[in-house]
Amino acid sequence: MLKNTSFYFETVAPQETIELSLEAVVSPQAEQGSTAVDLTFEYENEEGTAYTGTERLWLNVRQPVQVSLEGVQLPETVYSTETASLPVQIRNLGRAPVYNVQAKLEGRGLFPTETVFAGNMEAGTASEGILEIYVGNRCMEEIGQETEGSDEEKYGSTTAVLTLTYEDAFGQEYSQTQELSTVIQKPEVTQLKVEKSRAKTNQWWAAILLVLALAAVGTTAGMGLKLRKGKRQMAALLREREERRRG
Repeated sequence: MLKNTSFYFETVAPQETIELSLEAVVSPQAEQGSTAVDLTFEYENEEGTAYTGTERLWLNVRQPVQVSLEGVQLPETVYSTETASLPVQIRNLGRAPVYNVQAKLEGRGLFPTETVFAGNMEAGTASEGILEIYVGNRCMEEIGQETEGSDEEKYGSTTAVLTLTYEDAFGQEYSQTQELSTVIQKPEVTQLKVEKSRAKTNQWWAAILLVLALAAVGTTAGMGLKLRKGKRQMAALLREREERRRG
């Protein structure tokens, strides 16, 4: 909306330049982009002949960008040599799109394996990502580095800075930061107790072997009884035939 919509000049000399000062008010709900402003000229020459003309101007409407990080917080405690996950939510609260949106973390003893890249975000949209962070110790400058120092120097409270960067439609870069904190603890050591399990396993195998052995003994005993019974029956049959032959 233009505050002044008409201008009057009684006389304009030959080759004279007139400057018009236009003041515009832009609504907060206006769409970002180019808006046309048409100027219509009405004038007369010295004989009173009327003339008209038009001229079109273009105003670039530029909405301020407003991007925020929401709900970003490191765990209260992390353990050295492990990987921690940091959920990151980015929201475009403005009325203009933003471009090349990304978030990265830097902190003492904390080493992100990647950045969160949200790309281009339209007005009113949100994007979510997860930062995977390798946890070292406070004396470590890079992953895999051998460090020296006491436990008090290596472990304890540490801070990190999460940096959000983005651009507007005109290529201007913006950045904002958020400080996060956590406590790095010594690595957790897990001991596996397998002796009892082995003992139980051995007992099961022993029980199975015992059952098999008893079954084998039973089978052998049964076969022995059958053989002895067969021998007695054969001997009785031979005696009976011998007696018949003699008689």
